[in-house]
Amino acid sequence: MQAIFDIAVMLIILGVLISIHEAGHLSTAKLFKVYCFEYSIGFGPKLLHVKKKNGETYFSIRALPFGGYVSMYGEEGAVPEGMTPPPESRSLEGVAKWKKAIILLAGVTLNYLLGLVLIFLSVSCFEQYYYGQGIRFPSDDGATSLIAAYTPATYSAGSDAYEAIVSKKESALAVDDYVLFDGTNSYPSLDSQSQYGTIVDSDVVIHDKNGNPYQIDGEDATYVAVYAPTTLTSAHSLSGNIKLYPVSSLDPDSVSPLYAKIGVTHFPDEASLSSGGYFKPDSLADGSYYFDLDLILFPVVDDASSLSPWERKIPISPRLTVSNKSWSDPGISISVYSNRNSWSEAWQEWAYYVPESNIAIAKGLISLFTPAGISNLSGIVGMTVAVGTYSAMGGAASIFLYAGLISINLAIFNLLPFPGLDGWQLFVTIVEGSVDATKRKRFSSKQKKVVASAVPDPVASYKPWKIPSKVKNIVSYVGLALLLALMLGIMVKEIVGLF
Repeated sequence: MQAIFDIAVMLIILGVLISIHEAGHLSTAKLFKVYCFEYSIGFGPKLLHVKKKNGETYFSIRALPFGGYVSMYGEEGAVPEGMTPPPESRSLEGVAKWKKAIILLAGVTLNYLLGLVLIFLSVSCFEQYYYGQGIRFPSDDGATSLIAAYTPATYSAGSDAYEAIVSKKESALAVDDYVLFDGTNSYPSLDSQSQYGTIVDSDVVIHDKNGNPYQIDGEDATYVAVYAPTTLTSAHSLSGNIKLYPVSSLDPDSVSPLYAKIGVTHFPDEASLSSGGYFKPDSLADGSYYFDLDLILFPVVDDASSLSPWERKIPISPRLTVSNKSWSDPGISISVYSNRNSWSEAWQEWAYYVPESNIAIAKGLISLFTPAGISNLSGIVGMTVAVGTYSAMGGAASIFLYAGLISINLAIFNLLPFPGLDGWQLFVTIVEGSVDATKRKRFSSKQKKVVASAVPDPVASYKPWKIPSKVKNIVSYVGLALLLALMLGIMVKEIVGLF
């Protein structure tokens, strides 16, 4: 059912984005009296093909929902067979170059504006989900109503850690009064938000049953525990969402002394993060290895205590052992917290997401010119799979955010001057317009000299300069073929990767 939902949502997103894009071309073309033969969503065989009575344009839905087009007079092969061509003044080539540029830019402009609207709807109209609110622990009778109920076997009666928790029983502290303190979700610098999760323990050592550290190549191995939840819309176990990454050689203190203040002593290795190279316990024997996860519960309310929040924090160290080739669940679950933004909060989040998304998309496009960027390209299959991920991380809000990011990405990508894209046609239009303006100016100057000298003019009239249609068509077809081949290659890779 989840797969069907993801496919349906992806088809709706693509349908809306393509419809808006092509509607931009159609509306501006009609504004400038360019004759449009067809407005189509999708390619291939026709599923729907209708036209208003006495109308000019057919509206079509075709079988392959991977794009769309507006067929305009003046484009190669646009005139349907057997139809008398309209006047040349109504062709795409017959209008002024600035009008043609507006027509070409209209699609990406509407996509970009739609992206901004979708992002605002995401942060203003739906519940926003946050993790770590209301961390719950098992009590002896299985109840999970109080933090004070957490008395793991690893804590002996009378220990400081035990007393720190037991002392809270008298106040009947509610679980929602404390959150899991996240060390940082900004690494390897304070300027960037990590997409891989939040550091909750930066100094993890795995031990065997005799207490000896796990070693790699004869050296004790240290790991960074990253909390990377797969869902934020429902409660989930802590251990099932913890990943252990090898440490980076970068010293957090060299980036900022703030890291030391919150206890972050190591960053996770960036190469391991991007490749998913976290430590997998499936090679370890059950029960023979363990690690203690040093966590901090941090108060989120003021209980009128004279103590500071840091003095009221509760340290805990649940022990995780190998069980069924994964880390055991010590009984700690993470509840979720959600609320709706006020209008001012929504505008603040929107003002954060828009530049961040533009920068991320620009960096992604630049990375396409590197081997790593090409290998990380995502196609229709990966985009559809991502729907489920976004839905789990924030419900409708995240889906609208995802659709907005795709819309902005589509707008920026389409502006690239690559054959087959709007950016290429705009580039050709600019070149033709610039060269034609120069040649027209020279022709006009020459005509003035001819008139002044009273010598007969051998040139009857000026012919606008254009790149030969055959050249433009060949380049466009080659570009489209390359884009199609790339899409198919990525699709095959992603389908293989699912199994």
